[in-house]
Amino acid sequence: EDISETSPFPDGFRYRGVEWASHLAAIGELVTLPLVVLVSIMAQPRLQYAMAHDGLLPAIFCALDSKGNLWWGTLISGVVMIIIATFVPFTYLNDLISAGILIAFSMTDASVILLRHKSPDDKPFQLEKLLGLFNALAIISGILVSYCLDTFWGRCIAGTVGVLLFAVGVQLHRVCSRQAEHSASGDSKDGFRTPLVPLLPLLGSAVNWYLVAHLATFSLVLLVIYLIITFAIYFLYSAKHSVANTTG
Repeated sequence: EDISETSPFPDGFRYRGVEWASHLAAIGELVTLPLVVLVSIMAQPRLQYAMAHDGLLPAIFCALDSKGNLWWGTLISGVVMIIIATFVPFTYLNDLISAGILIAFSMTDASVILLRHKSPDDKPFQLEKLLGLFNALAIISGILVSYCLDTFWGRCIAGTVGVLLFAVGVQLHRVCSRQAEHSASGDSKDGFRTPLVPLLPLLGSAVNWYLVAHLATFSLVLLVIYLIITFAIYFLYSAKHSVANTTG
């Protein structure tokens, strides 16, 4: 109970009576955390530049000054980060960052499946639909397992959703045939290999959503708001101005 949730190592060493390790861990946190944040902030303008160059963000994010610096992109991202860091408590911000990383991992898992499998010729987009259904069931299953196993009906519902989740995974593997592993140059010898597809990506997605479901309720609300804002930006602006949609 005396160990901090945001800085546990110094308190843990102090609780065990190892004062020198506690001070060393505290100094390490003070030195490394700002460096990690700085590295993340430095990469943000370049990421925005690449997205703006593809039309996914307004052109101001890829505007260069006379010295070739991303002045406006750096200013805008810096101001947004300062506002978030000032008004969002660290506990919720930490959960939101963790959830974002887990969602990015799930998107990577889905991308691997889309690269290695394809829908049947007579049922276009079935692979995409099954993937969407699997992820939706994985979210529901994670929430049920995290919060509803204390009651009989909760366990029944969680078990039912788990069976449906497994059935969707089996159906995806059964009806969606595997594609050849080709690289961008078209040479199959240079393509990266992905073993146990779609088993490993589906398992990874399920674990990711299970971990997301363990976040605090308020953190989940913030995550939903963040996703709504992200989807709104994409469908209202990015999808209409992207290079792929405007030039083919």
